[in-house]
Amino acid sequence: MSKIKVKTVGGALEELLSNLGIDNRVHEQIVLAEFERIMGETFCKRASAVKIERGVLFIEVASSVWRQELFYQKQMIKQRLNDALGETLVKEIIFR
Repeated sequence: MSKIKVKTVGGALEELLSNLGIDNRVHEQIVLAEFERIMGETFCKRASAVKIERGVLFIEVASSVWRQELFYQKQMIKQRLNDALGETLVKEIIFR
C-alpha cells in the first residue's frame, strides 16, 4: 500500500500556478494589491502603483517635484516593498 501525500491548499495552488507558468505574474499582482498598505495612505495620495511587468514597477506620480524626490528614494521604496512581501518581486521602479 502506498502512502498518500497530503498537501495544503496553498501548497497545491502554488504548484498549480507554477505548472501553468503564471506563478510570477500572480506574485507580481500582489505588489499592486498591497502597495497602499505597505507604502501608507500619505504616500499614496501623491503616487500610485499602476502596473508591474517582469519585476519593473510603474508608479504614477502627482507632480514632477514629487517624482524627483521619489527618484532619490527609489532604493528605499524597493527594499520596503520586497521586505514587506517577503521576496524580491520589485527589481526596478519607473516613475511617471
